[in-house]
Amino acid sequence: MSWRTERFDSYWFRIHAGDRDSAATVYLKDGQKLVASLLFMYNLNQTKAYTSTNGNRIILEYPAEQLHAILETMRQEKPLSIHYSDNQKWGYITSADEQVGEEEGGS
Repeated sequence: MSWRTERFDSYWFRIHAGDRDSAATVYLKDGQKLVASLLFMYNLNQTKAYTSTNGNRIILEYPAEQLHAILETMRQEKPLSIHYSDNQKWGYITSADEQVGEEEGGS
């Protein structure tokens, strides 16, 4: 497998508390199918990208400080997709093309 792309149309999240390094998890869904998880870690020195043990779900790890920016992007943008390269162990989230000056969030 080289590149994998999954669209997602909804998400839900958990904000964690306790003595673990995990700050939050955001789950990305396409309809009823769970396609990816975004893990936000307090003491993360570098981002990570991989798939779940069974390969069904893309997993991206980010520093906890990026949680707000990513949630805000998901609130404002659509459609969204997540991409993952198994060969490179690299992934990212993208939006579709948008018109300049569309003023999302405005009246």
